[in-house]
Amino acid sequence: MEYIALAAVGFLFVSYFSYDGKVKKLAKQIKKLKKQINGGNVMSKMVEELVGATVHVVFEDGIGQDFTIEACDEDWVKLSQTGKAGKTTTRLVRLDAIAEFRKVD
Repeated sequence: MEYIALAAVGFLFVSYFSYDGKVKKLAKQIKKLKKQINGGNVMSKMVEELVGATVHVVFEDGIGQDFTIEACDEDWVKLSQTGKAGKTTTRLVRLDAIAEFRKVD
């Protein structure tokens, strides 16, 4: 009888830990379906128009710098910046982490 109880507790333990992974997977699928229904991220469509332009990017933490937009998709933007020594730095940033873009003339 004790072995059956231990087996049941073990089964519940294993099923509990696999439940978290299933919830995360379903949440990703729901997010993907919402994007398909809504036509994607509106901000990404606007940023695609700025590809190749130099912009001042302000991040969510308030820090802003000038970058050139290399490429953009629904969730990510590829930014490059040339330093004083002529060294080019490239960053991949999630659009959710960006508060604002200002075009630099």
